[in-house]
Amino acid sequence: MKDKFQRPNTRGGAYIPRESDKEQIQEYYADLSAIDKKELVASYNKQNNIWGVRAQMVYLSVLHTVFMERFGESPFIVEGNIAYKLGPRIYYSEELDAILPLPEN
Repeated sequence: MKDKFQRPNTRGGAYIPRESDKEQIQEYYADLSAIDKKELVASYNKQNNIWGVRAQMVYLSVLHTVFMERFGESPFIVEGNIAYKLGPRIYYSEELDAILPLPEN
């Protein structure tokens, strides 16, 4: 997605992987890999803020990975592979098989 901007009034968070995250990563990955593209977009759009809680950061990291695998891009703003920010809300275009930003009101 071109021209990504951080979603207004949201914070970012950092995620540094730990060995102890592996099981949770596998669970999140299995769950997110099993859903269709529209459900994947809905999972992203329902993120209202990043609180920095470890479980949320693991989930967002896996969500970003699945977006990259499915679309070759992610709505997240990722800096240095550890800092995550929510980009714009998105929708899935079946015609283009792509994710596109929703206009902010």
